[in-house]
Amino acid sequence: MNRITSHKYAVIMAGGSGTRFWPASRIDRPKQFLDILGAGRTLIQMTYDRLIDIMPPENIYVVADQRYKEICLDQLADIPEDNYIAEPGKKNTAPCALLSAMIIHKRDPEALILTCPSDHVILKPTELNQAIDTAFHSAQTSQSLLTLGLKPTYPATGYGYILTDRIELNQVSQVERFVEKPDLSKAKQYLEDGQYLWNSGMFIWSSQAILNTFETCAPDIRSCFPSEVNDLSEKTIHEAYDKVESISVDYAILERASDIKVVAVDPGWSDLGTWNSLHSHINDSKDNVSINTDPLCIENENTLIYSETNRKIIAVGLKDYNVIDMNDTLVIIPKSYDQNIKEILKTVHQTHPDLT
Repeated sequence: MNRITSHKYAVIMAGGSGTRFWPASRIDRPKQFLDILGAGRTLIQMTYDRLIDIMPPENIYVVADQRYKEICLDQLADIPEDNYIAEPGKKNTAPCALLSAMIIHKRDPEALILTCPSDHVILKPTELNQAIDTAFHSAQTSQSLLTLGLKPTYPATGYGYILTDRIELNQVSQVERFVEKPDLSKAKQYLEDGQYLWNSGMFIWSSQAILNTFETCAPDIRSCFPSEVNDLSEKTIHEAYDKVESISVDYAILERASDIKVVAVDPGWSDLGTWNSLHSHINDSKDNVSINTDPLCIENENTLIYSETNRKIIAVGLKDYNVIDMNDTLVIIPKSYDQNIKEILKTVHQTHPDLT
């Protein structure tokens, strides 16, 4: 694999709350810091493990709330403390992308930056890193902004799509437009059409290109931050976050910019958004799944049991349920409620805020 080692950087966005994985995921320890797969590594550690194959630890940055600094640096011990970028508040991904690009550009004006989530699962990391490397080379030789497009495997309604002029794995192609999350009929149409990719939320650009694009496409966001990268300080960052709107980089930049390219990749990807998606990721049949526990199951069907305790779990006659066993709480919930976790959590917070 060709490498541009000295100028390659990564920004891991680790500020998500992961509420749909409650009660395992909590405000002070969201899902990116959990070994949700029972693999011996947390999701953010698995992200880091992929990155160190293409760049040194000192070129990897993490952006998240200040409250996560200690747990992050504990789990990613090889990353310099100065590479932790503390956000004053949650303002979605556009301010995060801008702030991290300014900080890295100050260090290296020739920087090429991969900006990626902290909590995705990748079954084929070699394929992913090859696509990232292809995107790095394109970003080095142009002012294009690039995203990774995932080859769809089913008509998903929970992801945004990218329409491109052609789909060829590990090749750069032009983005024609971004498409909002579709209904099922449109998702089936996109899959049959063969010109659509899932939007992965992984972006590659040079620091100069993304800073220029903020100037031209999102001047309202850019103006909240100091005009010069050398003027960044804890005070000016706090002032910027007080003023800047909460908006995704997709809406603020990618849907407004004129030169967006995509590299298609099929890396065995999952965003593990919910307990049901975790069950499907491990076993897509109606079989039962257990993580971090060895329960006694009698006549259960399509049930997931996750535990962080040493309790012996006996489950009898459960069909289509998720069971999450924590030290301070036990949640037993039908799979049909999987998309309602956020609403359930609001009710729990009213009476048991310590459990959220």
